[in-house]
Amino acid sequence: MVKVALDFDETYTADPATWQKLVETMKTSGWDVRIVTFRDDNGGYNNHDIKAAAGAMELDIIFTAGKQKKPHCASVGFVPNFWIDDLPHLIPNAVELAGMTYGCLRNNDI
Repeated sequence: MVKVALDFDETYTADPATWQKLVETMKTSGWDVRIVTFRDDNGGYNNHDIKAAAGAMELDIIFTAGKQKKPHCASVGFVPNFWIDDLPHLIPNAVELAGMTYGCLRNNDI
């Protein structure tokens, strides 16, 4: 099964109508689509917007509460094949980020 992590703020919210159509198509194909957000669900945000959108599309929400998305998703048993996110640097784990930094330093790409 194809698993997709869809970011909410500045990704889904950039064009909700189009994302709703795309999510419907993905779900029709049997894909597991979930909203994965950097937000916290413990009172730090008023999450009525994300919960309403997820409810309309019948999607689960994974709140990472400020943690890197990839390791947090893995910790709750969701390992996406695809990430759709306007801030991709919020996805990888610390080791992957360190490796990227090392590569940039080594190649004078900073």
